[in-house]
Amino acid sequence: MSVAARLAILALKPMAQGACKEAGVAAGDAAIVPVADLLVQRFSEHQEALVAAVKTSIDRSWKALEIALNGAAWWRGMTSPEDRPLAEQLKPFLKYTESATAKHETIRRLAVTELRDARKKGLLNLGPAPAEGLGRMSALYAKFSDPAIMHKADRSAVVQMADELKKSGMENLAAVILPDEGDALLVGASRYFLERAIKDNTSLAQALAFADHEPLAADAAQGFTGLHNALNSHVRRLEELLGNISVAAPEVRIAALDLRAEQANFANTHAELYRSIGDLHRRLDLVHARVRSGDAGSARSEQERQLVRRTIAPFRELPAEQRHQMPALLNAVGQLEVAAGEFPAAIQDFQAVAQAVADPAARGEAHTNAFRTALEQPDYVTALKEFLEAVKTDGKRFATFPVGKFVPIRVIGSGGFGVAFLCKHKYLNANVVVKSLATDHLERDVDDVFLEAQALAAINHPAIIKVQDCGYVDSTKKQRPFLVMDHFDGATLAEYVKLKGPLSTEEFLALTEPVVAGLQAAHAKNILHRDIKPANLLVKRLKDTGGKPRWDVKLIDFGLAVKQAERRSASHPSKS
Repeated sequence: MSVAARLAILALKPMAQGACKEAGVAAGDAAIVPVADLLVQRFSEHQEALVAAVKTSIDRSWKALEIALNGAAWWRGMTSPEDRPLAEQLKPFLKYTESATAKHETIRRLAVTELRDARKKGLLNLGPAPAEGLGRMSALYAKFSDPAIMHKADRSAVVQMADELKKSGMENLAAVILPDEGDALLVGASRYFLERAIKDNTSLAQALAFADHEPLAADAAQGFTGLHNALNSHVRRLEELLGNISVAAPEVRIAALDLRAEQANFANTHAELYRSIGDLHRRLDLVHARVRSGDAGSARSEQERQLVRRTIAPFRELPAEQRHQMPALLNAVGQLEVAAGEFPAAIQDFQAVAQAVADPAARGEAHTNAFRTALEQPDYVTALKEFLEAVKTDGKRFATFPVGKFVPIRVIGSGGFGVAFLCKHKYLNANVVVKSLATDHLERDVDDVFLEAQALAAINHPAIIKVQDCGYVDSTKKQRPFLVMDHFDGATLAEYVKLKGPLSTEEFLALTEPVVAGLQAAHAKNILHRDIKPANLLVKRLKDTGGKPRWDVKLIDFGLAVKQAERRSASHPSKS
């Protein structure tokens, strides 16, 4: 059983204990079958929501360990005024965990490195998790009634997790997850975060209301609650401070979109409105004026989405001419709507901001916000229009690739890798695909990606999309990286199968032959793809010869492995 699967079963223990009462049986060997039947039934009825909640609890449990291992010294480095709210949220958690993690002082930094490596290798990912498997495995806890024996069962599961990590060469990480005495941090964290994730889904919470969640000690409850709030409201900044993503370049403050500066002008008339929107802005970590990756959906629960709607409602009631005089507040409202997933309303608000401000920098920011929000919808027609408007105001600042050389025709894909544009090469009069890369989601440095792109360009294999160029818009600061590739007029294999149905055996074999040949050519240059899947294969069915199927196939997205699942399945950038 995988490390993540064992942690999932540990997190689900309260379900088994509560299911004994729900099924009307006493804890013991005889309770396992009826409890398993009940859990399988409830889990199956809410499979998608349950698995999502379990995966959230697992991800946040490992994040809790990572933060604990960084320790109080790391926390004391949060000295900027912007980081004070985050530092206050993390303080009780680090106070709760510091004594235990201090025992591993000599290896904790090595353990952090191994944890990140394990995450990149997918060792901490749950993967497919059928309801029946989760239900029957967690039901084994139904045979325990003695707290001491229950503790031994928990510890045994953590020992097995540690053994799995040791087999993968992660001795230091294995050592820190198993305490000398008391409960393992991962165990308490997984159960806390699963309980919170279930409560955020009303129907799932009702279906699993029988769960017997044990109350936490006061210091543990305070610590986990603070961490939960930090992960909800400051996740991007937290990842920057942990060193998991590069620190964004300081955002140039634009007076016309400065919420605090504008608030001073309306202190006598709309002070409460500015205060409430500003407070929610900070709570959801939206203090930047520009929409960023990760802002969409940062209001995760229905309660938070309802709070966004209630908070901005008084602003909506103001006359249009008054709202027009408050561009910074209007921009903040648009950001809150992005957080709540209300993308059409946010786009309209950002477009209104662009009309309300005279400053070109503010107007460009507003169009950029509309562009990024349109990508989330996704509405690629509006996205291109807003991108071009932003570039028109200040191309040096808002262009994510050399638009003078590569003339945008349309947006054809977006996701964890960044944004892909179909462009006309101004000088060659040919269509190309330009990808502006999202550096905070790539698993590797952009320079490494570029080195691999250069090696890939030298392969010149018919099954591999050829890379024409790569670079930075601002080469001095290494900002706004982009790739330029050949354009291929084909659908992804995922799209083809969705439209035409499953491939026959003969079609599949004919398709795999050029794919394998392309991979062999890449491997000969020590290049790995890292993300083989139907969405990364472009295909075009050719006329059969001799009754045998033929394909034109292109492998795409070499080297562009991303840190997290893409928010949506994007049309691939190399097709029309």
